[in-house]
Amino acid sequence: MAEIAFRNVTKRYGTNVAVDNASFTVPDNEFFCFFGPPLSGKTTILRLILGLESPDEGEILIGGRPVTHVSPAQRNVAMVFQNLALFPHMTAEQNVRFPLVERHVPEPDIARKVAETAAKLHIAHILHKYPAQLSGGERQRVAIARALVRDPAAYLMDDPISALDARLREEARVELKRMQREAGRTLIYVTHDQEEAMSVADRMAILDHGVIAQVGTPAQLYDQPGSAYVARLLGAPMMNLIPAGVDLFGPSQHSAVQLGVRPEDLQVRPDASGTARIISVEPLGGYTVLTLAAQGQTLRAMLRGQPTFQTGQPVSLAAAPERMHHFAADGQRLASEGRIAMSDSKGFTPDPVVRSKGLKIGCIGAGMIMSECHLAAYKEAGFQVAAIASRTQSKAETVAQRYGIPKVHATPEALIADPTTQILDIAYPPDQQPALIRAALKQPHIKGILAQKPLSLSLDEAIKLRDEAAKAGKILSVNQNMRYDQSMRVLKQILDKGELGEVVFAQIDMHAIPHWQDFLKGYDRLTLSNMSVHHLDVLRFLFGDPTEITTQTRTDPRTEFPHKDGITVSTLRFPSGVLAVSLEDVWSGPRATGYDNDQHINWRVDGTEGVAKGTIGWPTGTASTLTYASQKTTGGKWVTPTWDTMWFPQAFIGVMEQLQHAVTTGTPPALTVADNVKTVALVEAGYKSMAEGRTVKLSEISTN
Repeated sequence: MAEIAFRNVTKRYGTNVAVDNASFTVPDNEFFCFFGPPLSGKTTILRLILGLESPDEGEILIGGRPVTHVSPAQRNVAMVFQNLALFPHMTAEQNVRFPLVERHVPEPDIARKVAETAAKLHIAHILHKYPAQLSGGERQRVAIARALVRDPAAYLMDDPISALDARLREEARVELKRMQREAGRTLIYVTHDQEEAMSVADRMAILDHGVIAQVGTPAQLYDQPGSAYVARLLGAPMMNLIPAGVDLFGPSQHSAVQLGVRPEDLQVRPDASGTARIISVEPLGGYTVLTLAAQGQTLRAMLRGQPTFQTGQPVSLAAAPERMHHFAADGQRLASEGRIAMSDSKGFTPDPVVRSKGLKIGCIGAGMIMSECHLAAYKEAGFQVAAIASRTQSKAETVAQRYGIPKVHATPEALIADPTTQILDIAYPPDQQPALIRAALKQPHIKGILAQKPLSLSLDEAIKLRDEAAKAGKILSVNQNMRYDQSMRVLKQILDKGELGEVVFAQIDMHAIPHWQDFLKGYDRLTLSNMSVHHLDVLRFLFGDPTEITTQTRTDPRTEFPHKDGITVSTLRFPSGVLAVSLEDVWSGPRATGYDNDQHINWRVDGTEGVAKGTIGWPTGTASTLTYASQKTTGGKWVTPTWDTMWFPQAFIGVMEQLQHAVTTGTPPALTVADNVKTVALVEAGYKSMAEGRTVKLSEISTN
């Protein structure tokens, strides 16, 4: 497994800049595609990753380890070249064996690996043949087998199926996608074929003369192109670009100099008085492509079926406003209000790609978190919720009816025993959660468990659950959902690229009024373990494990039941030198008639090369925000990426997806119980600091 990252990488050949200040991150197990025209820098990026070229500037990381000066042999990545590069004097089997022989792998292991790989790629029956005796598709599979047999951390593929005919390319695309999923490895793929890129990629990067123009899922790039360049590059026929002075659809409120309409969004109607004329009609079976002339412009329209239009026929044109795209003079996309929308040119991905969603989920709990967050997110993502149970069966039945959940169990224990449950999703009081986890660990049909935070009421109990899950061979993950807040994900990407330089100071400043659930009234721990835990965990996510924490507290006047920690302030120090403050003011002023509510959660990170700041949208039910300025990458100007999704509920998609993907691929989850135990230990250190009135070293808190 390997996360591959570029940080401000530039590669020159003389005066030609082949790769220009490229920054991106490809997570573990992602199928990532570089797409662009010839000479856009695609192959150079692969050669830089492989180590066949060295960057003139910037840094390359594989698995978090800088490899800029590491030899190709030590990078543990495998390459499939465009020409496949099979040895003509060797049989297919000898070609597949070659990398293992070169590494002096014992013969029994070579034989086993070759047999396993050949079976996986369906080439066992052709291993005796020489490359000249193989078809193009067979040679391609042999070349992939030679890469696969090494069991590398990542695969690099440079247009490996371009030489195949159309039918074989379609088959090969399906095979590549299946192979990558089964192998559970990062795959970086280069192609100049947009259909190929969009059909196989989880995410893709669009290249323009060595510059990464935009990164996103195929759907994001197609529906929300960041520039006219990206818009024209994706789609066949290409997007129609119409100068602002040409009024085909009525007056525009935009300051755009170009209006973009995709051919499938252009509506064409017969109209004897219409100002547009049909130039040509191309019936293509399931759809028909029209070429039209209107006000000096040549346009393309793509219509379903085979409508009866004729060459020369007058027609009228229309397009829904929400399907129009607007571009500024420099080609950048304009947002709806006419300001320039940020192109995702730095590789930001506010929301993760849904790679796995085929496992059946059993949900325990029917309260607000389950009904408004978990299940709303799962419905949006297309996860399969098979059953639900709660303390009150009638409440579970109501939620099941709302979301179309087919089965309601009378008790959580009955749901856990249900053999159709593959993933157990718990949103239950923390004093009762450990017993449910232990019951699930005993069930062979349950492959993964998603627990609510806090995992337990004590560090000792959390450690026991961690160890019991490991002994049972089950994946236990904890719902650390603030790591999937969109602003936190983008901030992490900015930090990983080094855009802020060395981080000096960070803060999370909360002034909001939570709804304390009734079951908390019986506990002696409140804000630090139930609210601050989000912020402490995300600070660990951003900066690693702190060395010490100092926490102070006072009671909250609004909270009527007995408690020790109402308003909390924690100061953390990290090995890198980062000093961070997490403040949770759950009073946030009086809530009374006529009092203007100013609840908010703000955050800020200061570095030697820039600043990032933003908000968490939860208190006001809006999307989180981020804006940043960097001397290294934005010229000191503030840049503001935007997104439509929110922490609640969309962050819960990523939390469930990472568990499903771990179970499906047999790889560790992004949110491990072992990592959560460290967050629980940090909370424990905070309570120790409160009780003893001093700074507590994390080394004082044992997690063994």
